[in-house]
Amino acid sequence: MADILDVTLANIADALATTLGAAASVKVAQSYNTLTEGIADGDTPLIQCYWQGWAMDPVTGDTDRATFQGGIRHKEYLFHVDLYASQRTQIQEDMQQVHDTVEELIVIFEEQDTKPYFGQAGIKAWSVEAERAVFDYESGSVRYPGARFLVTVHLF
Repeated sequence: MADILDVTLANIADALATTLGAAASVKVAQSYNTLTEGIADGDTPLIQCYWQGWAMDPVTGDTDRATFQGGIRHKEYLFHVDLYASQRTQIQEDMQQVHDTVEELIVIFEEQDTKPYFGQAGIKAWSVEAERAVFDYESGSVRYPGARFLVTVHLF
């Protein structure tokens, strides 16, 4: 069993990129250390996975998950998974690609119903929400319709 200290931001970002990159239409899946300044023609749909935030509960002796009144430190890590569905061209084609790829990613998220979640031991729980987005890339000169998934990973 993985200890909470064995799970790093890099491990989680890589696990998300690998797991979600398996979606049939995703051509490129980038983790935090493989992000690029531009998106090459033909590389969409593309996803980028990176750490965004962190929260921690203090250790207390009055928790229901402790034995002999030992405290548990609960950590939450927020990751963004950005989907760049296609370069902006025709709104109906763009939105069709967004919808199709989002549905594939939702299926993969729904399949994460048993541990190890996303293939990463140590993740105790997770949650996700998503919203449609239009990303400006390459200094705002290129627009990509897509979605942003907010994935919260719980370690304790």
